[in-house]
Amino acid sequence: MVATANDVSQLPPEMLRKGRFDELIFVDLPNQNEREAIWGIQIRKYGRNPSDFDLVQLGMATDGLTGSEIQSVFADSLYLAYDSDREPAELDVARILTEFVPLSKLMAEQITGLRSWAKGRARLATLAQEVERVSGELPPDMAGKEFAFGRDPFFSCHGPSFIPPPILIALCLGLPRKNGHRICVIH
Repeated sequence: MVATANDVSQLPPEMLRKGRFDELIFVDLPNQNEREAIWGIQIRKYGRNPSDFDLVQLGMATDGLTGSEIQSVFADSLYLAYDSDREPAELDVARILTEFVPLSKLMAEQITGLRSWAKGRARLATLAQEVERVSGELPPDMAGKEFAFGRDPFFSCHGPSFIPPPILIALCLGLPRKNGHRICVIH
């Protein structure tokens, strides 16, 4: 028997004991690799070629989104592109993300509570993996004057602090790489 629950704290204790289910598995929000895979699936599902998109960047730009939210963002980007009589691009995704409020922000306290509950009580569906960071270097004259947005090891986006991060994503997504990094400097 397999069962799912969005809020395990609402289940009676007798349902959670070891004899009822062999294993309790906590499925968290998708990690970077999982988001990249979800993007590939969704892009292919809508008849587009995933190699036409930078799945790494899309995965990083959608940190905190569920798989269904990623699907919704791509569907909305298709509509946005259709309005302009063209194929969707990463910039369309970025535009949609500027106004998108994910469940991870809407229900942040509940998600934190579920994560806390799962520690030591359930097996994690995804093993925690340490992501090796590669940091880009800023020109010396920018040090201390700008802020960096994002945790992307291959993507640095720097700009004045009055530009909201989603707008920075929109401005920086899809830029060409320089030495393996995407660098966007906004003055």
